[in-house]
Amino acid sequence: MVYIFLNINRNLDTTSLDKIPLFGILKTTLMITGGIAGLIFVSQFIVENAVIIAKHFDITEKLISLTILAAGTSLPELATSAVAAFKKKSDLAVGNVIGSNIFNVLLVLGITTFMHAPLVYNVQLNLNLYICMGGTLLFFFFMYSFGKYKLYRIEGAFNLLDFLGYFIFILFRQ
Repeated sequence: MVYIFLNINRNLDTTSLDKIPLFGILKTTLMITGGIAGLIFVSQFIVENAVIIAKHFDITEKLISLTILAAGTSLPELATSAVAAFKKKSDLAVGNVIGSNIFNVLLVLGITTFMHAPLVYNVQLNLNLYICMGGTLLFFFFMYSFGKYKLYRIEGAFNLLDFLGYFIFILFRQ
């Protein structure tokens, strides 16, 4: 919220608002309903089959949850961010990722705890939490260093290598 408040007037382009096509209520409802149904079906299909394949290769449930399920639940955000990046709407891509993380941590975890309290937390997951926080801090350092508000390809490649290193780490740690 602080980021939005401080940058509300930066790169405000009201001319692009006139180019947004408007559809009727029926077509809009069908498009939203079809998109949600397709998203649910494809995400569930990918996750279920990835879990079946992982169990076939005798991969632990912890590794499955840290990789396959996390990737499956993040596929919609990845697709949205990729489309936004290709359309040169980088603020939308960054906001989508940050908003998704906030949604997952606060709403999903809150509802889960509300429905099935208390949740038992495994202290061994602290290292994963610290790595996640470190990656987030690194991302913010890249974004805000020297007041540039940009993430360059080399920095994105570094974040990708960081993720691959983490993935290899949890693969061998299992």
